[in-house]
Amino acid sequence: MIPQLRKLGFSDNEARIYLAALELGESSVQRISQKAKLKRTTAYGIIETLRERGLLKTTKNRKKTLYFAEDPRRLKDLAREAERTADSILPSLLAITNLIDHKPKILFFEGIEGIKDIYKETLLYPDTPIRGWLSAGSFRTDEPWFDRYYRPVRKEKRIYTDVIVPDLSETRSYHEKDREDFHRTKIDTKGGDSIESDILLFGSRHIAILSWEEITGVIIESAKIHATLSAIFTAHWESLSSTG
Repeated sequence: MIPQLRKLGFSDNEARIYLAALELGESSVQRISQKAKLKRTTAYGIIETLRERGLLKTTKNRKKTLYFAEDPRRLKDLAREAERTADSILPSLLAITNLIDHKPKILFFEGIEGIKDIYKETLLYPDTPIRGWLSAGSFRTDEPWFDRYYRPVRKEKRIYTDVIVPDLSETRSYHEKDREDFHRTKIDTKGGDSIESDILLFGSRHIAILSWEEITGVIIESAKIHATLSAIFTAHWESLSSTG
């Protein structure tokens, strides 16, 4: 359990204290420290930190202060609050980043986790549409992460997608859900099969290119390339009917 809590921002000792408090219920610092196998002085400082984060609470019993763990579902609330905070300061952070001359312009990604990381990057710009081309591989992957996480978050952030897709039974079904799933789809009945990689334009200067067959991809940061591909996409989009 500690490795999973570490991914939520806990240190090893914080995770040990939280799990001990969760198991013991209302307990003293002494009992929690013994359960977590930490020195009392060390445990007390960590308990106070977790209490300030809203993960532990206090109660009184015969004038003695006892601590108990907050409902574990509080972890999800904290994760959402952290994401909202990140969204609120992201424009300022990006503005600072744009002032740095010598920063990476191309990022490489490998494996299914790398593909997920690329799609996570497209979620960093709420209320800004994603446009591009989706290959057949996008519709034939059995990765449940997209239905469970990516699409719900994209809808929550009101990120519309305008995509051109090949003519497949899967893309026809996808097109039928345009309104409910927050996307607009045009089916290329003539040349759609020639697109073998996903190409996504997001933000004002980012381009993602990824291959489902090779399970690899890149993100390019370039306002000029973004503008060029946007013009190509617009021309292609306008040449297609609403259903292909």
